[in-house]
Amino acid sequence: MKRTKYFLTLTFFLLSFSSFAKQMEVTYTLHPFSTDGCSSSPDGTIPLAGEQFLPCCKAHDVAYWKGGTAKERLKADQALRSCMEGMGHKNFAAIYYWTVRVFGVPMAPTTYRWGYGWEPKRGYGELRPEEKELADKMAPQNLEEVEITSPTREEYLRALGADADESDLLLY
Repeated sequence: MKRTKYFLTLTFFLLSFSSFAKQMEVTYTLHPFSTDGCSSSPDGTIPLAGEQFLPCCKAHDVAYWKGGTAKERLKADQALRSCMEGMGHKNFAAIYYWTVRVFGVPMAPTTYRWGYGWEPKRGYGELRPEEKELADKMAPQNLEEVEITSPTREEYLRALGADADESDLLLY
C-alpha cells in the first residue's frame, strides 16, 4: 500500500511539474551568427597556409550557434570529424572531435558552447518551430563569405552568464 501511495504521489508531482514547466516557457533571443573559425584550436596545419580546417569549423559553428538536442550535437561533432578525415587529417579529426565533445557542452561558460547563439542559455532541447524557422532564416547561406571574428566583450559576458561583469573577463 505504501508503494502505491508513493508511486501515485510521485506521478502526480511529475505531471504537475511538467504542466507548470510548460506554462513557464522561456523566450529566447537568437543573436546574429558569428564564428571565430576553429575557436581555440588552429584553423589548419602550417604547411598548407594554416586554414584548411575552416570550412569544417564554420559548418560546425553554424550547428553550434543554432543548438538543439544532444543527438543533433553528436551529429554535428561527427560531421566535423568526418570533414577533417576527408581532408586526410585523421589525427587532427580525433583531437578536434574529443575537444568539442568535452568542452562544447551547452552550459559551458564559453563563446563556443552548444547553442551559443541563444540567450539565455538553452541547454539541450528541440527547437520550437518558430525558433527553427528563425535560425534557418538567420543562418549564413554561403560559408565561404562568412568572416572570422574574435568574440566581443559582450559575447564573452553573455557566455559567462547573467550576473557576469567586466572583472570576470580576466578569465579570458
